[in-house]
Amino acid sequence: MNSAHVRVSFRVLGSAVLAASILCITGAPQAMAQQGASAVTAPAKSAPAKRQPVYIDPAHFDPVQLVAPPPADGTPRAKAELAELHAIQKQRAPVELARALADDKDESIFIYASVLGPRFKAEVLPVTDAMGKAIRNDAEIIANMGKDRFLRLRPYALDKTIAGCPYAADKPVRTSYPSGHAMNGYAYGVVLAQLFPARAEAIMARAADYAEQRLVCGHHYRADVNASAILATVYARELLANPAFKAKLDGAAAELKAAGFDR
Repeated sequence: MNSAHVRVSFRVLGSAVLAASILCITGAPQAMAQQGASAVTAPAKSAPAKRQPVYIDPAHFDPVQLVAPPPADGTPRAKAELAELHAIQKQRAPVELARALADDKDESIFIYASVLGPRFKAEVLPVTDAMGKAIRNDAEIIANMGKDRFLRLRPYALDKTIAGCPYAADKPVRTSYPSGHAMNGYAYGVVLAQLFPARAEAIMARAADYAEQRLVCGHHYRADVNASAILATVYARELLANPAFKAKLDGAAAELKAAGFDR
């Protein structure tokens, strides 16, 4: 992937992170709800969540009320998103695909070891690990609600010439919007930015990079990861206001301090 493409990609993703951060500060989900609700005409039937929520009430996180629907297959916007994936695949170097493969296999909070250092790992930080697993549990419930409602076809299922990270042949293919990986990455990022305010910019840059790898893998479109940025930040804001989660966050903060992490 050439440097010009990376700059464009991160500018687009950066604007999504900024918009989501503004939501976190101003409390604007009501406005997003009005936008999203007006854009959806016939939502698909939702499948029941397989996971049990730890902190959130899924009824408060209907993705249809928070993000606009993805572009329909065959529309100019959808064609432009597919063309972007082809450009990424044409330009990417083997080392970039290797990075995308590594991120494809890791959905834990410890993807942020690249920012926080090699000691940021489960073996050193069991309390932080437990917090990350709880964040992921509820994030995946929300992401799966969106997948079930929007039923967007995966890029590799629509276009057989899209090739990237391996995927199971029997994996459901109408699960593109939003991206679960990106949802996890952004949710972790917003929470970790609270724990490491001096490194917040680098943490959110890693969140954007992690989301970008979903395009390098050919598993998602641009709209998928942008929607995840918004959903994850609304979700993370609710987490940070939840007293039960605050206790978990305080425990992680104490563990990080005891382990010598500079916050």
